Amino acid sequence: MELPRCGIAQCSSEKLAQYGRRVLGINEADDLLAAEKAIVRTREFFEAMGVRTRLADYGLKADIIPLVVAKLKQHQLGEHGGITPDDVSKILELAL
Repeated sequence: MELPRCGIAQCSSEKLAQYGRRVLGINEADDLLAAEKAIVRTREFFEAMGVRTRLADYGLKADIIPLVVAKLKQHQLGEHGGITPDDVSKILELAL
């Protein structure tokens, strides 16, 4: 899975890369590559434990994305408020 190429990628890749290196033992110098590997390894971990990781696994389809985005517009998104409703939409599309 690739991180969405939006504003969130820059702010989140450093933290995800740090998690990947410290917790998962990922040895990758590039933050974005380390973050992407951390996402893949985390998904693989949960799936190995029997936890489904895709929205479609729960019967959810693309038609829920506008509803979720509309609800989230009422809140600050991201640690520093840097996640936009468009970012959320892209993330949810990747999670289908």
